[in-house]
Amino acid sequence: MVTTRSDYDLAGGHAAVAGKVVEDWFLGHCYEAVSLPVSVLIGHSQISYRMYPGGLRDMVQGFNKNFATAAGEVRWPRMLAVLLWLSGLFWAALWLPALLLGWPMIGERAIAFNGLIYGAYFIQLLLLTRRVGRFRWIHLVFPIPVLFFLSVFVLAILNLERGQVSWKGRVFTTT
Repeated sequence: MVTTRSDYDLAGGHAAVAGKVVEDWFLGHCYEAVSLPVSVLIGHSQISYRMYPGGLRDMVQGFNKNFATAAGEVRWPRMLAVLLWLSGLFWAALWLPALLLGWPMIGERAIAFNGLIYGAYFIQLLLLTRRVGRFRWIHLVFPIPVLFFLSVFVLAILNLERGQVSWKGRVFTTT
C-alpha cells in the first residue's frame, strides 16, 4: 500500500482494522468511508518482491485467509463472473489432459475443441500473470497450479464452515 501519513491517520490507520484478517482490504474500506480514493495498480516493472518468503505453508495460509475474506466481500455479479471463468479454467485443466491420457470422462471428446479451450486459457494466464510475476514455463502445465488452487479453495471453504483461519501463528474468527 502507498499512502500519505495524513490520509492513513484520517482513515484510522491499522488500529481501525486490528481485528481483521485481511487488513489491507479493510483499510481500503476505511479510506472509502472518509471519501479518500482507493486504486489497485499492478507495479509490473517498478517493484519486485517475494509475496510469501516463508514458502509453501505461508502461501497456502495467505491464499486461505484471502479466499475466506473475499467470499464475504465480493458482490454477487462479480462473484458469478469469477465462478464462470474458474469453471472454464477447471474444464481446460481437466478435460484436455484427461482426453490425452485416456481417462474416463463425460462431455465433449474432440481434441480440437478441448485444445482450443486449453490454448485460450493458456494465453489468458500468460498475459495476466506476466504483469504480476515471473512464472515462465508454468503456463504450459497450468492444470497443476489449478489443482493446487482448487485444493486451497476447498480448504478455505472448510475453514469458513469452521469459522476460523490462521495466519502467521494467529487464529482469526471469520464469522
